[in-house]
Amino acid sequence: MSARRATAYETVTAAVDVIRYLKERYNYRKLSSLLKIPQSTLTRYVRGETVPRLSHARRILEWGQRYLRPEDLVREFVNGEDLDGFARIVTEPSVVRMLAGSAIEAFTGRRILGVLSIDHLALPIATAFALLTGTKLFQLSEGPQWGRERSFPIFYRHEGEPSPKCLWCPTSVSEAGDGMLLMTLAVTHHAPLSEVIKALEERKVRVSGIYTLVAKRRVWNELRGPVACKKHAVLLLS
Repeated sequence: MSARRATAYETVTAAVDVIRYLKERYNYRKLSSLLKIPQSTLTRYVRGETVPRLSHARRILEWGQRYLRPEDLVREFVNGEDLDGFARIVTEPSVVRMLAGSAIEAFTGRRILGVLSIDHLALPIATAFALLTGTKLFQLSEGPQWGRERSFPIFYRHEGEPSPKCLWCPTSVSEAGDGMLLMTLAVTHHAPLSEVIKALEERKVRVSGIYTLVAKRRVWNELRGPVACKKHAVLLLS
């Protein structure tokens, strides 16, 4: 596929994600009014009977960039400061892909060779990011899924907890070398991110970015990454 065709395909795919996200929240009449596209045409797009022509796709994306900010997408799933039920955000494929797109935009220009999902809930977004960018995908787990010879433990402890917990990381993370992006759904404690960063550094894997959907402001500001590591939180909570 040529670069020009790939760009057109990505534009159309992103536009369909925006339409399907909006259709969950508006009826076709309202959607047609917002996007200035006939209801019958939008119906075919949503049902997958046809794909938007490039002019429509660009119009949809321009509207989305103006009114669908990543922080607004995330805020919809946050009840004030309460994160109970926040995991619902990864059950909507269109939202997952739009957030992966926002992560790509946030780290444009950074050397990203691999993405590591810190928790299983971040895996859908990390997977979409890896697919869209062609980077390697890794994930931490609560057990040595790859066998003890192909993984290593990372111990951490939350404040006030009596005993440490453990996450297992595949040894293949070394393939990311000097360009690993850490991705998590929420940062409410320093652990396990601090311990993960330290463990990766010991294995000569440089963390070049940290991405989270939500974070507590104090914890996020105190979190220290390696030199030149970029941190990006879509939504900060007080």
